[in-house]
Amino acid sequence: MFEINTGSERAQTALKRLIMKVKDKSSNYDVHYVDPHSKEFLTVSLESLVNKLDLRKEGIRVLPPQADGLPIIRIIPVSEMLESYVDELAAIKQQELLDMGSARALKAASMRAQAERKKSATKILTLSWSISVSDLQNQKRNEIEKRLNKDGKLVVFIGEKSSLSSARSIAEKEDALAKQLKTSNTNWERMDEDEHALEMKRREMIFGKLDEVLQELDCKWEISGSLDARMMIKLSSNNKTNTNNEKKDAELSPKELKRLRKLEKAREKSQQKASKLAEDDIDSLYLLKIED
Repeated sequence: MFEINTGSERAQTALKRLIMKVKDKSSNYDVHYVDPHSKEFLTVSLESLVNKLDLRKEGIRVLPPQADGLPIIRIIPVSEMLESYVDELAAIKQQELLDMGSARALKAASMRAQAERKKSATKILTLSWSISVSDLQNQKRNEIEKRLNKDGKLVVFIGEKSSLSSARSIAEKEDALAKQLKTSNTNWERMDEDEHALEMKRREMIFGKLDEVLQELDCKWEISGSLDARMMIKLSSNNKTNTNNEKKDAELSPKELKRLRKLEKAREKSQQKASKLAEDDIDSLYLLKIED
């Protein structure tokens, strides 16, 4: 039996909504869960996870199922769960307005889509093969760390100085960026053997120092390209954090609460015409023993 006794009524409602989503994918409430201590990928009952939650501090996130079809559960701050709940209600309300042909909703949807595209656009950091080791280990290292902490992902492009401007201009088109890896502005044919060896040795050194920087940061990376042309390294943070957006309080701000109340009222009205399960019906499910 699910025991949801802590936290605010709103947090409980958000949690119950997520539980019902799990039920749609896993009728016996089995889920995948990564144990934070052992790091093992386990199959557990959602009930066992939910009953340990302190909803004043903790919530859950339901991630898409993998091959076997079981949802993946992450424990997150309750503030993040509530924010996702607010966003979901807002999306439902906006879709209802769109279905009714609301011009205001159409404009809002267009602006939101534009903001999402900008948010998801590839962030790029360009490096020249001629960069000094000091700049790489200090200024550029700080930039890489800062952008990973903020966005969780980053592309590092390494090439000749003359190629960096065009790389930045097509950062949002990774396919076009990848094509640049096959070209080079370095005139290797005009170099004698010693010059060629010296340039390659320098590039090996720069790439080696960059590898050391990445080893120190909590990230994973994928490398493409070559030393004699250009290279692209796709970085992703293992633990994405955004301290600027994190909330210290477990509950929402007064402004967000006001927005949530409006959305909830609108949702209640729309539910009268919809065939979805009402919150009262959902509540009744938690009085029953969940069958395996």
